[in-house]
Amino acid sequence: MTGPENGASPARGRRRRREPPPLPRHPYRDSALLHGALAVVIVVVTVLTGGKPLTGVLVALAYFALATAWSWMRFSQRSRDAARTDDGADPGTDT
Repeated sequence: MTGPENGASPARGRRRRREPPPLPRHPYRDSALLHGALAVVIVVVTVLTGGKPLTGVLVALAYFALATAWSWMRFSQRSRDAARTDDGADPGTDT
């Protein structure tokens, strides 16, 4: 048997900080298209399962607005953090 006697990995408990994946070329457009397509899926599933189309459209619009706003907020935060890192500032501080 190789490794520790209790079967745990020697590196257990240590976490490496992973680099976030690079931003896509058009993050705002891509996220709007993805969330728009998922909103259409919400409407289609609502109609196919016998639900009210108006309810499906309202839920899909709410989903699209909230999900797209969240994605855009996260992209802008990541680009601001990247700009701070490039300037030599600590990305965890608001200066």
